[in-house]
Amino acid sequence: MFVHAAVYVGDDSIVDITLAHGLTKRSIWPYCQSNRLALRRLPNLTPHERFRIADEAEVLARGRQSYAWWSLMLSKLVPGTVPDPQNLYCSTLVGEVVD
Repeated sequence: MFVHAAVYVGDDSIVDITLAHGLTKRSIWPYCQSNRLALRRLPNLTPHERFRIADEAEVLARGRQSYAWWSLMLSKLVPGTVPDPQNLYCSTLVGEVVD
């Protein structure tokens, strides 16, 4: 079961969104020391596409609120509800950048 998603942006760094810190770019190594990872590599990306994904991940949340905990929990507890699309969550960050 996966509980978090992030985008690897090179230079041993990931961009992710957490409840405690919002959108951050940080080293992947402290995360690896205390968590198990499952990676998915997107095949056949050109260097230009890799840079575009990394850049988009870093700027996507500007002007958007990240991680409205109440909205996320409501969507999990009440059937038929969805998280607020104006809020950015770790999985929506990855989905929007990669699509």
